[in-house]
Amino acid sequence: GKHLGSISVRMLGSSGALPTQQGNEPGHMAQFFMNFMQFAGPPPPEVQADKDKYYDWFNDKFSQYEDKYAPDYAIPEIIGHDAFEQKLLEAGRSKLLIIKFFKKGCIPCMALGPMLKKCYSNLKDIKEVEYYSVDILKKEN
Repeated sequence: GKHLGSISVRMLGSSGALPTQQGNEPGHMAQFFMNFMQFAGPPPPEVQADKDKYYDWFNDKFSQYEDKYAPDYAIPEIIGHDAFEQKLLEAGRSKLLIIKFFKKGCIPCMALGPMLKKCYSNLKDIKEVEYYSVDILKKEN
């Protein structure tokens, strides 16, 4: 990865796991699914045999999970095109903007939430780095 002072900056792999991840530690997606399945529990037998019922059951459980845990991973949000453009203009070339585009119901967005919140917490005091989120489903965006 690249270094910004004492901060190592790495690109995410397509699995959501850091490319330098080693050993038997699960990647972010695997960890998310383990946590989600523990939260949701097994689907009832009548749901397992019907893909439409399973789809509805899964979406309902995911929505419950997201409502419970997504606030834990919240970072400052930009709402509206004008506010987004203003942040870009303010940053100019002197700041690094890290913008998380997400939507409610997005499994990868939720799976990466803990890692992004940790990055935000570690970098929020560095003036040259700013973290924001943009909900792509909000009408204003």
